[in-house]
Amino acid sequence: MTTRLLLCLIILALFPMRTVVAQPVAQNAPLTSRYTFPPDWAPHDAVWLGWSYDPSHHSVQVEVIRALVPTVSVRLLVTSEATRAQAQAALEEAEIARDRIEYFTHPVSNVWIRDAGPRFLSNGRNLAVADFAWNWYGYPKEMSRDWPTRSGIDDDLAKKLKLSLVSTTMVAEGGALDVSTSVILAYKQTALQRNPGMSLKKVEAEYLRVYGKDHVVWLSRSPLGDLVTDRPKIENYVGWGANGHIDEYARFVNDTTIVVAQIDPSERDNNPLTRADADILAENLSELRAAVNVDGRPFRIVTLPVPALRYHVRTRAVTAEDKAS
Repeated sequence: MTTRLLLCLIILALFPMRTVVAQPVAQNAPLTSRYTFPPDWAPHDAVWLGWSYDPSHHSVQVEVIRALVPTVSVRLLVTSEATRAQAQAALEEAEIARDRIEYFTHPVSNVWIRDAGPRFLSNGRNLAVADFAWNWYGYPKEMSRDWPTRSGIDDDLAKKLKLSLVSTTMVAEGGALDVSTSVILAYKQTALQRNPGMSLKKVEAEYLRVYGKDHVVWLSRSPLGDLVTDRPKIENYVGWGANGHIDEYARFVNDTTIVVAQIDPSERDNNPLTRADADILAENLSELRAAVNVDGRPFRIVTLPVPALRYHVRTRAVTAEDKAS
């Protein structure tokens, strides 16, 4: 079972993506100045959400949209006209103003929009779209072989919005890269796992180029709770996750402050998974305290407790079939 940071539960579990303040440019127009992926606190014109494939999420999404529309427009990605009608009915029932919602239809559309895109870049006047490669979170092939191949969501929506692309063959989901104005925060383990055979130096150069940043702060490894493999995470603990996303454990609060998850000492020895993740997160904390900003100064580091794993674990007896497999 995965250990998830509560900070992500409402906002990041819905994975919104922002349209930053800027004016569109013509498709394939030359990029004459550096585009950058703005941090979450930058001004923006709209928030993007993907209408969930799971009806149990819809009431939460409606409440999120209700909270957003008084101050910012919402761009809602739906998979079909039928899905659009479903979302529209739910929002109208909640008496949410229709003129604050703009719908976009694309076969790739769910709560993970922060990962799949579009991710908007800005040079302060114009927008572009960051177009990373995609390999289904680096999941083992036997776990994702029956899923539909991801369509070119970045390409398709950039074309629809008449925006240029900044493309790369490097893989990185949105949740794997957190940013300040000038810095990217990421797990080294995740970057290399997504891009097998590539050197970290080459991956870093592409991440900096596409996102328009000056520096990467690398943390060595992600907690086991978020990793996805074809075997137990540790002993008999299994579960799902985003396979090494930084945004579940460490986030920029502003250009000089990073919040990082830590497991409470009273919880550490409750089970082998929490014990292992406590050690990894302590390692993350140590690495962050040693890291420096673009100006050579250390960051202000704030810790935040991880929800106790015992509240998120379901147990099941091991069967003969389990043992055989």
